[in-house]
Amino acid sequence: MDKLITIATDNEIDLKVPINIVNECEYIDIYLHDTDINVGIIWYDSSDDFEFIQYFGNVGYEIKKEYRGNNYALKALKLLKQILIDKKMENMLFSIELDNVASIKTVEKFGASKLGIKKVLPNPKLYALSDKPMVMYNYNLNGGKSK
Repeated sequence: MDKLITIATDNEIDLKVPINIVNECEYIDIYLHDTDINVGIIWYDSSDDFEFIQYFGNVGYEIKKEYRGNNYALKALKLLKQILIDKKMENMLFSIELDNVASIKTVEKFGASKLGIKKVLPNPKLYALSDKPMVMYNYNLNGGKSK
């Protein structure tokens, strides 16, 4: 297993990546602070794949079932926010299935603005991921809520 390095912490959770890819890693593990207990993952997409990002966003996360309800996703988003600002990204775009109420509440607490609901257009590449309508949210890294 690769040695992990902490790239951000709020003293409750740590964001960690393998030390050998610290500068390129877009998939970040979420650990309880100063432990080896992994509670989930958060990721971002810094590519220019507009077709993908417009339906599936450029930020996502998943908290392990047994650790949900502790605001770890919200805390991880707050830590990721500074990482993305440092990488000169402009927006955090979220795509959430309509029935994922917990995730919708999380991004709203984070301060993201609802953009609306999008249905994936017929496209084999995108349909392979999901054909469900998604509610889209944006968080502008240059000032919070999008206008």
